[in-house]
Amino acid sequence: MSESLETQPLSLVDLVKILYFRRYVFLASFGLIMVLGVFYVFSRDAAYQYSSYYSLGLLDEGAYLESPKATELRVKEVGYPAIVDERRSADDGGARIDIAIDSNSDAGVIRIVTFAPKSIEKEVIEVHEALLQFINSRQVRRHERQKKAYEAELESVVETLNSEAGVALNPASLPVLIQKKADLERALRSMVRGETIVTARVSDKPSGVSKVIILMGLLVVSTIFGLIFAYLAEFFAIVRESLERDTRYGG
Repeated sequence: MSESLETQPLSLVDLVKILYFRRYVFLASFGLIMVLGVFYVFSRDAAYQYSSYYSLGLLDEGAYLESPKATELRVKEVGYPAIVDERRSADDGGARIDIAIDSNSDAGVIRIVTFAPKSIEKEVIEVHEALLQFINSRQVRRHERQKKAYEAELESVVETLNSEAGVALNPASLPVLIQKKADLERALRSMVRGETIVTARVSDKPSGVSKVIILMGLLVVSTIFGLIFAYLAEFFAIVRESLERDTRYGG
């Protein structure tokens, strides 16, 4: 079989014959890869998606207390690292929790997503709650600061109007003051506090590719590598026989 392979091109029949003679190499390679792959697939816990949403607060005319993109960056660069460091120092496994954060500029919503197994669900929820609290505390501070600014300005306008009530009013300034008072009152009424919409809502089914599809792919990969190892074994056998016959190499 080896001599014929050296002296003539391989046909399809030759390839089948090689696979037959090296079937044990093929089966061993195929079986080993399948066993390792199946063990890896089923030893891993299924990952579920945990999603949290926070709706940002609004000023009058739809302006945000803090832009979605700015809030997103603050959470990524400040809030999340601080929470991870705090949990790591407490040695409760918090550093394992990975998150993805994005924002929707049109809807004014911050989304926090984690893919994790049910075994660490408690830790995931705690991290999401801490991040939502971080966002909310920033929103509350901005809301209160802006509200006080509006109220102080409104109080100043009202005092100006009341102080001029008993004297001759400037015909030009009165409409301006009245309009400004109305604008400030509308701005105060239009302010909307930020709020948490959802906290760590878990998906009904595991995320990612199903195990059936993974096993089908593993079957294909195992077959391919089994064929490769079988033909490599035949190739090395031919090379070894050739070296044994060649006088230059002591044959």
